[in-house]
Amino acid sequence: MGDSLRTLPFVLVALLLGCLMVPVGFVQHAEAESSDDALAAEGLTLVALRNDTMDLNQDGEPDAIRIVVILNTTSEWSEIELRLFGTHKDKEVREDRYMAFTGQSNASLVYDSWSEGEHSLRLDFIDKDGDKITSIALPTYVLKPALQTPQITLDLDAPSWIETGDDCKINRIFADETGPRYDASGIRTFSGAPFTVLDNQTILDCSHWPAGDYLLKEAYRNDLGQVTESWLNLTINNRPAPAFSLDVFGNQNNTDEPCLITMIPNMIDVDFSTFE
Repeated sequence: MGDSLRTLPFVLVALLLGCLMVPVGFVQHAEAESSDDALAAEGLTLVALRNDTMDLNQDGEPDAIRIVVILNTTSEWSEIELRLFGTHKDKEVREDRYMAFTGQSNASLVYDSWSEGEHSLRLDFIDKDGDKITSIALPTYVLKPALQTPQITLDLDAPSWIETGDDCKINRIFADETGPRYDASGIRTFSGAPFTVLDNQTILDCSHWPAGDYLLKEAYRNDLGQVTESWLNLTINNRPAPAFSLDVFGNQNNTDEPCLITMIPNMIDVDFSTFE
């Protein structure tokens, strides 16, 4: 009797684990059968489904997933759309591929990572009317993007001490490959300049800006939620007025006598030939 009581807890635990494990396998098998049945109802058979990790920039880290789908149809003509969804955190992107075929055909979709971390993939099959036939859950991958994530740099090309009229340029270096890849480009904002700055102005000419202290900022956010910004402190000092003296040559007391007045520059670094 005592031995039975001691073994009873172990028996109950084993039964509980068995109850938990059996439905999981059953559900996964049922999901596979459900997808096959749904495709079969459209005259389609999923012959093969393969997932390949890719390292596009060859840095040793996976950055993309290629999905290869092979379908067979018993209909004279089949049209289907494959939609590959990738979810990272709270953002979801989509890659589409249209198939129109008879007999057997294959299609390939590539999911490019757009942020470092876990990406959960899902493949949907859509009929020609736009209705979902079925959905297949794919593995979750840890990826590092090969695409250029958003980046902004404000690079000043000017003397260390800037005065009004000096050659002064600001190079706006901008890159974003992840946003355009998934039709999720964002908006650039520029503040602090004395004039309106447009997105297509890659170089700002600050040679004719008024003297003053400027705190320039450019920011960008794409629809994937990726943000970047760059700051630049800029001071333009007033250029001093030109210093010169006048040299008078001739008799200053009589009219009709030669008299010549010459301007003598008193600033070595200033080119007076440009003055009128």
